Amino acid sequence: MQAVGDFAECAFEVLKDRCSVRPSLSVKDVVDELDAIAAGYSNNDRAAVRQAMERITRALTGFENKWFIRVLVKDMKLGEHTFYWILVT
Repeated sequence: MQAVGDFAECAFEVLKDRCSVRPSLSVKDVVDELDAIAAGYSNNDRAAVRQAMERITRALTGFENKWFIRVLVKDMKLGEHTFYWILVT
């Protein structure tokens, strides 16, 4: 599949073989991690955001990660720059 210009699809291609095979998180778990990401982001705490992102990325399947990233980038209007902010320390 062509993933050029689609950050979530590119992430999926990278993550699909590195993630959980079975879904293991409840909706509450995802909401809790979103709260942790939002709190860390608003406090300018990269370590807290990174930890929450690592926890959720490892627990979600590759397909779930693709849609989770789409939610973060589009619906929460964080943008792709946020992922670079998290990863580049």
